[in-house]
Amino acid sequence: MAAALVGLFIFLNWQVMDFVGKALQQDAKLLAASQFNGVYKALITPEVVMALITATAVQLGAAIITIVGYLFPKPRG
Repeated sequence: MAAALVGLFIFLNWQVMDFVGKALQQDAKLLAASQFNGVYKALITPEVVMALITATAVQLGAAIITIVGYLFPKPRG
């Protein structure tokens, strides 16, 4: 169970980082096309980066809680 959750966690975070990479490439293309005229606003802002860091921390916490609950179940009764 722990290996499956860790694998899922790694896969999902890999997908998020892939999305960010593609968004950064798109940002670079649009910025180059705008000729630095100040009209284009970036897709990836500091707020987006902070949200991704926070989401990753929350996912890690949820995965750890799930793994600990599976490995050390509470006694019934």
